[in-house]
Amino acid sequence: MKTLLLNNWKAKLSSLLVAIAVWYLVKNHVNRPSMPFFPIPGSQNVDYSASEHDHVA
Repeated sequence: MKTLLLNNWKAKLSSLLVAIAVWYLVKNHVNRPSMPFFPIPGSQNVDYSASEHDHVA
């Protein structure tokens, strides 16, 4: 059993690290919102009726 675990231990350790990295990336991708919101300039409607600049002192 000891020789089974210790034979090519560097390759096994690197495979484990790669598997953990892939798992972490997949986990973060699954937990991410489905459609991130990136506002495009000029695409939103702006309500100017309640603007502070409309009031005359």
